[in-house]
Amino acid sequence: MINFTLKTEVFNFKYLPDFADFILKNKLEEFVTVGIRFCREADLPILKPLSKFSEPELVKLSMETNRQMLEAISGNKIAEHISAGAKRWIANDLGILDKDDVLAEDLTLGFYLRRKIFSYFLDAYTKNVVMQKFIISELDVFTTQEELVSYSIYLKMQQEKLAVHKDLLQVTEELAGIGSYVVDLADRRRSIYTTQYLKIIECAEPPAFEDIADYIHPDDRQEVKRRVDAAMKNGGQMELEYRYRKGLNEKRIWSVGIVELLEGKPAFIRGSIRDITQMHDVLQQLKDTERLYKLGQELNHFGNWSWDLATGRLLWSDEMYNIFGIENGRSMTLGEFLAFVHPDDKEKIKEELENLTPSGPGSGYIYRITTPAGVHKVLRGVNKVDTNDQKLIIRCHGTCQDITQIFRVGPQ
Repeated sequence: MINFTLKTEVFNFKYLPDFADFILKNKLEEFVTVGIRFCREADLPILKPLSKFSEPELVKLSMETNRQMLEAISGNKIAEHISAGAKRWIANDLGILDKDDVLAEDLTLGFYLRRKIFSYFLDAYTKNVVMQKFIISELDVFTTQEELVSYSIYLKMQQEKLAVHKDLLQVTEELAGIGSYVVDLADRRRSIYTTQYLKIIECAEPPAFEDIADYIHPDDRQEVKRRVDAAMKNGGQMELEYRYRKGLNEKRIWSVGIVELLEGKPAFIRGSIRDITQMHDVLQQLKDTERLYKLGQELNHFGNWSWDLATGRLLWSDEMYNIFGIENGRSMTLGEFLAFVHPDDKEKIKEELENLTPSGPGSGYIYRITTPAGVHKVLRGVNKVDTNDQKLIIRCHGTCQDITQIFRVGPQ
């Protein structure tokens, strides 16, 4: 809950109440329209969220709020008026406005414009210069106290928002495993490091930016230094990945930062780091698994393929290309595949493909091919299909094994 202090004892005015009563009874509508004109001329930011209202609607709304203010001043109840308005602002009970619509510039310009609007009507009230000075003096006390309270509330609101954003940032960084930093190269004491950043680098206190290099794997230091030096010289982004060891376990860290230059010299480094150890380990495991899978296919002369019935495109594993003796990655179609099949076996393959059923893998079939180099091979295939919600076949998968050495036969 935001609290505020108001010096009520300073609001015992002698001249301002009668002036406010004069405006209330004789100049209220003009007071409002002149006030709106002054606000437009000063381009007061608060007018933007009010732009949805027409000019007559804005005048009508302002008439009521200004009436309440003038009645409070004329009745010497200014302290109660300021306090009630402050509480509504804190509770976000401003009616047509949200409390976050109010900006610091609204406060600075707003109270200046309030003094200007009241001063505009002084001559209409009295020509007595001494009386005018007394009124202006009391007006300054009124607006200054309201301004002090408003700024106090505004700053506390910003602190609350900052605390919420800080908490959200910390939760987000923890979930994502990302830490952030801002290094002020002119004054390291003003550098900022998030909690997650310190957690990743395993430091209770922020180390000197250069000292991080001591924990980078020796084999990675030269490349990291090269990229950092280039960014420090020319400014701009640097992206790094390196092994890091401070505790017992080695981590793999991904880092991206931006060096900002000031008059040609590095002034700030802003960036983030992420512990990608687990991600790297998983990718490495996948690579190892894929390597073993390819090795197994190569040793057993075993390939895989997939045929998309909608596009007619065939996808082959590396060993399929090796078996057929063509360059790896070449785009394949069913027609191109059939061109390799021995003429006596083509009808058998076509019949196998035309009679696909979703009941499960077939019993397998044997056919012969001739590679572009003129090598004759005997292959064994097995198919399996995928269906959609309507039980229609949309894709066919298969395996292909080179069994030439087993049969030791050529095309007949």
